[in-house]
Amino acid sequence: MNFNELELLQMAQKIEQEGESFYTAAADRADDESIKAMFLNLAKEERCHREYFEKLYKEASEKSSISDEYLLDEHTSAYIASISSSAVFNKDGVMAAMLGQVKTAKEAIIMGIQAEKDSILFYSKLYESTRMESAKENLKKLIIEEEGHLNELLQLYKSI
Repeated sequence: MNFNELELLQMAQKIEQEGESFYTAAADRADDESIKAMFLNLAKEERCHREYFEKLYKEASEKSSISDEYLLDEHTSAYIASISSSAVFNKDGVMAAMLGQVKTAKEAIIMGIQAEKDSILFYSKLYESTRMESAKENLKKLIIEEEGHLNELLQLYKSI
């Protein structure tokens, strides 16, 4: 299996959509108002990330030379497929099933921590692979934001 840039951007959109759904559901389950507010803020940021990937997808699809050009070797494509299929926020909706088993805000925070780590891995590999300079610049910013989410969740985990 090999991916082109459009397929990677679609994967990223779906991952962010799953993240938004997860954090919204986690907020609904949180009793503590400050934890609820943090989850809602993370959901909003995931929505902004999804909208960014939708914009990139539109830009990339308008450049017909990108739409069918495979840019990753088979090994790298397999690695990215593995990240996106096993990640907490994945394109197959595994997160929804996992969230049903979450009983506490602390458990949701642990899932969020893992999801943010998965996102950082995925976006770092996408950053290394993309040929769109505007995407590279914005992916770097997105990775920094995801690292911020991770740090925010880690601090919250330590505080409860």
